[in-house]
Amino acid sequence: AYVCFLFGLQVVGLFYLWRRKRALPPLSTLLPSVTFFLLTLSASRNFPLFALFSVPVLAFIGQTFSRKQAQALLASALLVVAGFTGFHLYWNGPSLGIGLEAEAEDSAAFFLREKLKGPIFNNYDIGGYLTYYLFPQERVFVDNRPEAYPSAFFSETYVPMQADESRWQKEKTWFDLNVIFFHWHDLTPWGQDFLIRRIQDPEWVPVYVDTQAIIFLKNRPENRSWIEKYRIPKERFQVVQ
Repeated sequence: AYVCFLFGLQVVGLFYLWRRKRALPPLSTLLPSVTFFLLTLSASRNFPLFALFSVPVLAFIGQTFSRKQAQALLASALLVVAGFTGFHLYWNGPSLGIGLEAEAEDSAAFFLREKLKGPIFNNYDIGGYLTYYLFPQERVFVDNRPEAYPSAFFSETYVPMQADESRWQKEKTWFDLNVIFFHWHDLTPWGQDFLIRRIQDPEWVPVYVDTQAIIFLKNRPENRSWIEKYRIPKERFQVVQ
């Protein structure tokens, strides 16, 4: 929402200049902003650069307004931002403060403290988190950089492993997977179906869950001590339609 709002300000401002037949910003000022706006649509980590390169465009537009007009526009923009923020807090619950959210580090801390071993199968949403905490001891199956993987990896390996049980049975053996580490808020239909099947699968035992992540261990002798200590009964999990 903030990205679209910021880009919308520029579009409206440029339209205003065009209608008033005033000079438009030079291409060298506009092009970086447009480029990083498009990049932000594909990867949210580009948003800071888009915001940075929006400043010269908005400054150029702002100099054409009177002081009172500029103050009114700034006040309106701040009200819109405050509205977005208020809606976010209402929808997601209070999250203001400094530092990480509660339990943010707990799943990685559990993995490291217990000295669990991969190979790991993880979903896209948690890949960067796992890389930060577990590299170089462990390698992730996928991370949050879609440009770093060929499109065939997602369409022919990553998604089918979750959507097609026969593919999962084949690929888990090929990769010799020992851990499933998932951000369980994954809203993809294949991700939710995959988690439901794993909860019901005696070959995989949930040993950790919090408000963000769930960890399964493969039910094999090497993992017996952890499974006996941390096994979570499947009755604890519910499928909400």
